[in-house]
Amino acid sequence: MKIAFIDSFFPSLTATFVNREFDGLQKSGKLEILPFSLKRPGRELQNKEFASFLEKTFYFRPDRLFHIVFFNILSVFTHPVKYFQTLRVIFKNVLTTEPATQVRLLFHFFSGIYLSCYLQKNRFHAVHAHFWSASNVALIAELFSGIPFTFTIHANEMYSGSDPLLNEKITRAKAVVTESQYNKHHINLLTRYRCRNKIHVVYNSIAPEEIQDVKPLLHRNTPMELLSVGSFTGFKGYPTVLNALTIVKQKGIPFRYKIIGGGSSDEHAMIQALVKDYGIENEVCLLGRQSFATVREEMIKTNVLIMASEIYDRGIRDGIPTVISESMLLKRPVVATYISDIPNIIQHGKTGYLFPEKCFTMLADILLHIYENYGETVAIVENAFIQARKMFDAKKNIETLLLLLTAQGSTGGEK
Repeated sequence: MKIAFIDSFFPSLTATFVNREFDGLQKSGKLEILPFSLKRPGRELQNKEFASFLEKTFYFRPDRLFHIVFFNILSVFTHPVKYFQTLRVIFKNVLTTEPATQVRLLFHFFSGIYLSCYLQKNRFHAVHAHFWSASNVALIAELFSGIPFTFTIHANEMYSGSDPLLNEKITRAKAVVTESQYNKHHINLLTRYRCRNKIHVVYNSIAPEEIQDVKPLLHRNTPMELLSVGSFTGFKGYPTVLNALTIVKQKGIPFRYKIIGGGSSDEHAMIQALVKDYGIENEVCLLGRQSFATVREEMIKTNVLIMASEIYDRGIRDGIPTVISESMLLKRPVVATYISDIPNIIQHGKTGYLFPEKCFTMLADILLHIYENYGETVAIVENAFIQARKMFDAKKNIETLLLLLTAQGSTGGEK
């Protein structure tokens, strides 16, 4: 069975879980799976740990712009009715969107037509897509040629209400995958539970062999090592963390706080300005985007991982940040917020620590408590490790995804 695995940027430095998923599916040996990417990631966003994927990935932009144009012109003449029927389905849903979104969707339409031609010619059975752009292309390929598709919908896309094709994709997909029970509940609410039997939870996973034999830290460092991993986007809650750290500093607690991640120039300037305004320049270090190996190394060295995820503009939020499960598997204590599915994997005081989003005073209280009582984290991280092994087992979750992919492939695809 031959599957097209399509992503917006692949392999990406900022979506390691997608790279792992492709790797797991490929290594299963149960299907032939080939990667497609709408855009070739820039050098700064390429994931060096998965650099071997670059050579085998089929890139739409900039590599095949001529092919996209050629096969769209060909399709207009060979299948005009189907071509314009597909175009109508897409644009009847997007007439009220912003012009920039319409332009992007037009590129997705052209790419989807080309993809359907390529997949038919090369006898692919099905498509699995990640993220908004790629799932749009998969939908268009299905509308034009009937090739079945599944797609994974991610939390940072689904809550904003900015995807005009979401209901169309959920309705037409053979299966919809999401990474948490919380997300599944939200999708069911959006669709009035009409598609409840096709919504499946597959957690972002980590293979056991990736985890070294890491022991819990019996004692904290002085200064206490703190770490956050994630982009500078608003829903990551960095201002809340920085505000809490001013209280920690005022209490005379020595700490060093590292942030791994990046963002726009405006976002970066905001973080730097807050660090300066709060007077914590000597304690805060912005490491920028880093390789997966460096992230893992920093996670092992840290005393506490802080993920202050919060609900941002238009409802955008995290689902389960993958770095939380990684920290649990590495036996490092996690401090996170009561949003999305996070409370389903972290029980306060048992498998980690939780505080209400945006509540910097409670975050400061938790950090002060951990500083004074670091010994209690040994039992907490052992409990967290057991919990994470159950929920984020790569073998089990890849098997679940394989069943979904092979089920859709058996229904057809070549027309």
